[in-house]
Amino acid sequence: NSPRKKKGLSSGEIAGIVAASGALMAILIAGALFCIIIRRRNTSNYQRQQNLKALIPLKRYSYVQVKRMTHSFAEVVGKGGF
Repeated sequence: NSPRKKKGLSSGEIAGIVAASGALMAILIAGALFCIIIRRRNTSNYQRQQNLKALIPLKRYSYVQVKRMTHSFAEVVGKGGF
């Protein structure tokens, strides 16, 4: 009456391995999709910013122009608090 030696894996063990493998694959695929979506979103934001810069160029003023527009910096902004 010796115990029988088990050959191979039981169906429960196989099901567990398959489930764990499937879960791991799902996590890897979800992570890859997340990275792709983030990369595309960042690229589209950059392109949007570049298009906006092309439409609305920044106006640069010289020091003399700023001084004239502000009446020689007559009003002090941000002074105090220290």
